[in-house]
Amino acid sequence: MNRFASALLACGLAVSTASALAQDLTITNAHIVVGNGTVIERGSIVVRGGRIVSVAAGAPASTSGQVIDAQGMSAMPGFIDAHRHINTGPEEKAQMQRQLEAGYTTILSGGGPGDGNKTQREHIETGQINGPRVIPSERLRLAGLTPEAGREAVRAMKAAGIDYTGEISLTPVPGPSAQELEVLRAVLDEG
Repeated sequence: MNRFASALLACGLAVSTASALAQDLTITNAHIVVGNGTVIERGSIVVRGGRIVSVAAGAPASTSGQVIDAQGMSAMPGFIDAHRHINTGPEEKAQMQRQLEAGYTTILSGGGPGDGNKTQREHIETGQINGPRVIPSERLRLAGLTPEAGREAVRAMKAAGIDYTGEISLTPVPGPSAQELEVLRAVLDEG
């Protein structure tokens, strides 16, 4: 792994897991690429209780927790993948490591079984595996549902701790029926 990727990974791991671990951390001597495109040479980042409290040029006014000298390597905000199919299983550790190495620190699940998404999030939050923050979702198939059954499906997801629907399946050819569109309107209204 090259030097930039190593620094990005180190910073991403430190900051992405910080909230779950209430980690305190200070990164100094970093080439910081701010989200708005500004670049800070030889800057510092201070994290307290899992939250970034300071990003500035030069040394920080005060440090927090472990101090890492980035030695001029780059630090930047993590990427957010707003539609990635993920789940638990034999490949989850490698899959999540690849996401971190690509710079992703947050993933909104694109669908699939909600329980698997929640389990994977738990594995990351408890430190069983390294990975980005996971926002679980669940797929919803509309075929054969009534509007009330669609509303109930959304309520069941919420009760299970899932705030987002992933994919909502409609009949592709010849296209959704009037019934599916009515159910979709009910699902969207309930959501």
